[in-house]
Amino acid sequence: MWRGARYVWMVGLCVSPAHTAGAQDAAVSGRVQTAGTAVPVASARVELLQGAMVAYSGATADNGRFDFVAVTPGEYRLRAGAPGYFSIERDIVLRPRQSMQVIVELPLQTLAEQVEVRASAPQIDPQRTENSRVLTARRLETLAAPFTGDVPALAEHVMPGAVLGHDNFVHVRGNELSLHQFINGVSFLDNAHQHFIAGLSPRIFETVNLVAGGFPAEFGNRFGGILDVTTRSGRTLDGHGAAVMRAGSVGHRDGAVDYGNSAGRFGYYVYGGASGSDRYLNPPEAKERHDSGHIVRGAGQLDYQGDRNLVKLFVAGGGSRFDMPNTVEEDELGRDATRSIDSQTAILTWQRTFSASSLLSTSLYERTVFDRLHPTSDPQSPLADGSRSTLTVGVKADWWRAVGTHRVKTGIDIAAVRLREGVTFDPRDEHDEGGPEASHRSAPTDAGDAHEVELDAFAFQGRQTARSYGVYLQDRFSPLGNLTLTWARALIAGSSSAPRPS
Repeated sequence: MWRGARYVWMVGLCVSPAHTAGAQDAAVSGRVQTAGTAVPVASARVELLQGAMVAYSGATADNGRFDFVAVTPGEYRLRAGAPGYFSIERDIVLRPRQSMQVIVELPLQTLAEQVEVRASAPQIDPQRTENSRVLTARRLETLAAPFTGDVPALAEHVMPGAVLGHDNFVHVRGNELSLHQFINGVSFLDNAHQHFIAGLSPRIFETVNLVAGGFPAEFGNRFGGILDVTTRSGRTLDGHGAAVMRAGSVGHRDGAVDYGNSAGRFGYYVYGGASGSDRYLNPPEAKERHDSGHIVRGAGQLDYQGDRNLVKLFVAGGGSRFDMPNTVEEDELGRDATRSIDSQTAILTWQRTFSASSLLSTSLYERTVFDRLHPTSDPQSPLADGSRSTLTVGVKADWWRAVGTHRVKTGIDIAAVRLREGVTFDPRDEHDEGGPEASHRSAPTDAGDAHEVELDAFAFQGRQTARSYGVYLQDRFSPLGNLTLTWARALIAGSSSAPRPS
């Protein structure tokens, strides 16, 4: 049975040559010409540098054109030069999926000395029409440590409106994070609240783009907001890493370490971190009682950069353990219920560059989340024992093609989700009416008249599966100079099985 089929039509208009790059990666293309004229410079050397390392390089064609596709988003210095001309350098920041168009003007060598010209890209990108904010690894390192502890803290600082839940759900550890995560171009249907789970650390981000509106069709039905992440590669770190530690009030402490390097065409990056707090959740009373918790998480990426192929494997996982806070009465009874949440994510991506105008990216992805409520060991408090686990597997493919001024992109995303859930509850009504458990066993039926409502013990075990299918087609083209039009169509559909209790 098909459910939830949705067609999305999008037509956009902006005054800039904005195009879409393939998959998660960006693209840089443009023209090298003689300064003050429109005369193209053939065989000019164009390079993209990260630090002292040349990440991408090439030569211009007879018409002065150059193209770099499948460029990892981040900060670069664009350098261009040719015999008889002075070289120039320009600092640029590439967002995920951005296709930057640049005009490079080389001054003729009419002086006895060489002059180096540098320019910086503007902070406001005229090529972007959506409401977004991009941060690079270098920018994240300049933020205060509390802002980069986890994703919700980062979003609260950079884009506060994204943390106020679009469905007005409020969690005891703060408002719901309404941003859907895209990790290396892959999204997941679950929207886990990262104050509870270990989640991702902003330290593993090479770039992160927070998008709050104006979504292209390739984002599908993710209309609550986008967290578009590109993870770090060891090829950009050149044998560097960092270790950080901090401590605060209420027993808060955390630390992290990461390192990245390369060996030939291979790059590797590893990250590990842990945190703890004596006030993990907001307690029901001012004083913390049975309210400690801790988080452990790790991530790693292995990638291979060939002449036309890029292969990368990203894995991340972590676990959180925390107490369920007590009232004074619950503490006196010895209530010691706890909760644990474990998660694991893996994404394998293969990207093939057929030419400067054609690119295919394919990803296989998987995520598991296991949530367990551990019952109290005291003999009087109501007993609750539950578990919930999800398994998501899928495949995603994107194909990008440049034809003249057209930038055509199409893709497909197929995912399957399996949910298992079980709960056991025992109110344990046999003890005294005056105990704290009375509130669990009675409730007023109407004003001024309270009748005891007995809660029966019950147990449930169930399983359900669902599938999601998404297809999109979009085209951005410039019919008149700086005038850019966007046309897109997307289909999102799905099917699910009926719950099967056991």
